Parts: sequence; structure tokens; C-alpha cells
Amino acid sequence: MAATSFIFLDECISKHSKSQPAATGIASITGVIVPVERYAALREQFYETRLSEIVPRAGTISFPKELHGKDLMREHSDDAKLEQVGKVADLLLRNGVRLCRVGYRLGKQVEQTIGDAGVIQLCWLKLLMVLRGLPEPADLIPVMDMTEDKKLRDALAFLVRSGDVVRAAGATEFLGIPKTEGILGEMLFADSASSVFVQTADLVSYMLHASDQQEQGAQLTQFKAGLAATAARLEPLLILNAVITMRWLPDGGIDASLQGTGAGGSAPFESHD
Repeated sequence: MAATSFIFLDECISKHSKSQPAATGIASITGVIVPVERYAALREQFYETRLSEIVPRAGTISFPKELHGKDLMREHSDDAKLEQVGKVADLLLRNGVRLCRVGYRLGKQVEQTIGDAGVIQLCWLKLLMVLRGLPEPADLIPVMDMTEDKKLRDALAFLVRSGDVVRAAGATEFLGIPKTEGILGEMLFADSASSVFVQTADLVSYMLHASDQQEQGAQLTQFKAGLAATAARLEPLLILNAVITMRWLPDGGIDASLQGTGAGGSAPFESHD
């Protein structure tokens, strides 16, 4: 029986940039899976990676600033930023912390038809379907980075709560997510500034997006190339890493499915062309 685990989640919408014409925009959800019984020890190890900021000089204690990809340690050099990102990656690798991500490529048709919030909901649905479909899935306590978008919060929470409601009605055949009884029936939201593993999910997402840009042939800065290199080190931890291109069907429907299955290492999912 797999242990009950927190899954700390970060949603990210990376729009297409004119400065990087080779790279498409991607909306994704990234998860960091932390077994409940290991949470306290791993949290302490996280703060050990920040020790130089917590104790900048003898006799002084300082609270380190939030680690957030888009606003990462602004007062520090790129080398210092990469060193900190590397320390977090080392923590994950040393402890075998499992990671997962589902993303969809953005484009005018996707944004006009589904919208950014709709794509994030689809990412969460696909992520739950894969994680609950594993042979011995851990019971999950989802903790999502707080978003100011109440409609998105409600939609993400609905996917979790709906399992309880549909099972109560005895209509489990209508559930697209298997084994929903193993998901806490509430979606918890945490401000990333107060949650070290929501911050970790954000950093992993940030690294993987740099890797996406590299794979698409974008010209990366030395800093972004360093992020992509660190992302490559995390591949053995990835239960799932899929970035999907939606395909519009002749009848007007949308094929947004995953192709293939995989676990352990970078999963061999292929995008639709």
C-alpha cells in the first residue's frame, strides 16, 4: 500500500514571446509528491538549502525571501540563483521525491476555444487520471498554489469534490478519474510564500519550461541554459512529463488526450501534431 502523500501543485501559463519565435506558449501544472511521514524532515532539509540567507552573519537570523521562478532572488547574481536551484534539485534527488507535470501548448485557437483557465483545468484532470491510474497509487492530499482567480479555484476544487458526490450517488461509471476515494475530497490552497514545497513546485516548473524552450530551438541565455541543465538532472524523478498539442477533429471536437503511458524517468508521451 502506497503511503498517503501531499501533492504540492503550481500552475503556470507561459505565453509565446516575440523574442523567442521558436518557442510556443505552454500552460501546465507541476506537482511535487511528498509522503506525509517524510514531510517534516524534507521541510527541514529545504531550509538547510537557505542557510546562508537565514544566517547571513554570526549572531543574525534573517527570514529568506520566497523562491519564485519569475522573481527569483533578484538581488543575487545568476550564478547564485543557479546554485540555489541546484541545491533544491539535490534535495529532491537525494530523497527520491517524485515529480509530475502535464502541459498543453497554447495558440490562438486554444485560447479562443478553451481559454487559459480551461487549459489549466484540463491539465489537472489529466494529471489526476494518470496518478490515480498507477498500479498502487498513493492517497493524495492536493495543495495548490493560491490563485486570485476564484473561478479557477472553484473549477480545480470541483474536480476533486465531484468524486465524492458521484460516488455517493452510486454512479462511479461516470467518473473519468479512477480510484477517486484515494483523493482528499477538498482542494487545499496555500500562499507559496508560506509553503516551501509549493515554492519547490514553482521552481521545478520554471526549470522544465526552460527545458521546453531549449527543445524547441529557442536561443537561451546562459542562465536559462543552466536551468534546463538542472531540469535534465531531475528526469529520473518524473513520473510524468507530458506537453501536448491539441488536435481539432473534423466533427469540431478536440482530441486533448495523452498518447502512451510511462512511470519512472521522463515518461514517453508524444504530442499530437
